[in-house]
Amino acid sequence: MFNIEEYIVSHGVEVVRDDGAELACLCPFHKNTDSPAFYINKNTGLWICFNPSCAKRGSIRDLMEFFGDKKPLIKEHSLSEIQKLLTEDEPLQVENWDASLESIRLKFPEDEDKCEYFINRGFSTETLQYFEIGFSSKRRRFVIPARNEQSRLVGFIGRTPDANVQPKYLYSKGFPRKDILFNLNHAKRYDSVVVVEGSLDAIKIHQAGFSNVVATLGATVTANHISLLNKYFDEIIIFSDNDEAGQHMAQLIISGCSGKMVKVVDYSETELKDPGDMGPDLISDMIHNAQDWLASQLSVI
Repeated sequence: MFNIEEYIVSHGVEVVRDDGAELACLCPFHKNTDSPAFYINKNTGLWICFNPSCAKRGSIRDLMEFFGDKKPLIKEHSLSEIQKLLTEDEPLQVENWDASLESIRLKFPEDEDKCEYFINRGFSTETLQYFEIGFSSKRRRFVIPARNEQSRLVGFIGRTPDANVQPKYLYSKGFPRKDILFNLNHAKRYDSVVVVEGSLDAIKIHQAGFSNVVATLGATVTANHISLLNKYFDEIIIFSDNDEAGQHMAQLIISGCSGKMVKVVDYSETELKDPGDMGPDLISDMIHNAQDWLASQLSVI
């Protein structure tokens, strides 16, 4: 099993403290011998430097590229390990996607029988139509069109309905995941925004009555994501997945949007995995009871 601590230490990164899920280190990207500003999650490989003069962030993949040994490491691990450890948060892109809006769009009511997967998960046909959900017979996947902030179509997300098929998501070639927030073209009309990880999470929250929702399409939050959040919104409500990667995602947004009102939905005491597991009433309660992050920190002092 790939050991993140052993890997970064082997490349000269000094670990100052082990905080359990995270390692506090001296940042390899700038000269810093006084205090640990670089934090990396031991399970997900997501990291961030909290030194304002640096403020770099990324994944284990980015560190491998920085150290210049991504390819040798990949050769030493199985495809499943690589996919889990290194590309879990990167979209798998495929050539020759056979999708155009007209060719894949589902039509109702005649196509309602094709949507059993979504219906069973609590999505309405009205919601599926609103988000232009389609189906690719070639890929045997539901297709979710993605648009940028100007509403221009920039790519397709393919979601398998079969729990035994991996990966769950396929993306059209050139999909600009690092540059867009899913549903921003609709959410930017509001001063407040709910930020989730997955496109289906965003769609479920929209259906619950919160059109001001965007998705980062993964737990890694990029500089472009932060820029868009700061550009369009005054209040940011983080509704990440209930796992360590989701916690790290929240930290990235908190540090990148420090001048905004930031709230965090905390459901860590539940067994729920993500907003997609919730019904509309619970989603509403979660969002309305989101904790003011700064106030919660001051109450601890």
